[in-house]
Amino acid sequence: MTWHVIMTKPQKESYAVEKLTEQGFAVYYPQRPHEKMVRHKRVVKHLSLFPRYLFIYHDDIFLAQQHTIRSTPGVAQLIQNGGIATPVHDQIISAIKSLEQLNQDKVEKLYTRNDQVIINNGIYKDMEAIFVREDSEERAVLLIQILHNDAYLTIAKNDFKKI
Repeated sequence: MTWHVIMTKPQKESYAVEKLTEQGFAVYYPQRPHEKMVRHKRVVKHLSLFPRYLFIYHDDIFLAQQHTIRSTPGVAQLIQNGGIATPVHDQIISAIKSLEQLNQDKVEKLYTRNDQVIINNGIYKDMEAIFVREDSEERAVLLIQILHNDAYLTIAKNDFKKI
């Protein structure tokens, strides 16, 4: 069998998956783990591997209710070529699922070595720095330049952000 591609409205992938599933469609929404700061705490969220795109399975429900897909909340359009839904073969979906499984434990870190950051609290407020490494769950080591000398500073992770 094959799958088809759906384009969602901006940041409505999860909502579209929910509504399509409620209607009986088989939907695949590939995601990747990503670290974010939420209320001054690091949390792992799952972000779309292909922002604004989902895959829907080509089955009897798809054939009978293809016209309802476009009117589903969160869905922008069914990707078509010449008025025919563009197919994506099972092998491609299987490969994406395999890669998603392999990388499920690999969380994309919020900060990586040499990221440019700006300090937003304390005596170094509004000073630019370079992220060096994590020091603990809550703190990080930054490289700053003071009086033309490099200095290392250990600071809480919620006291700086990427530029």
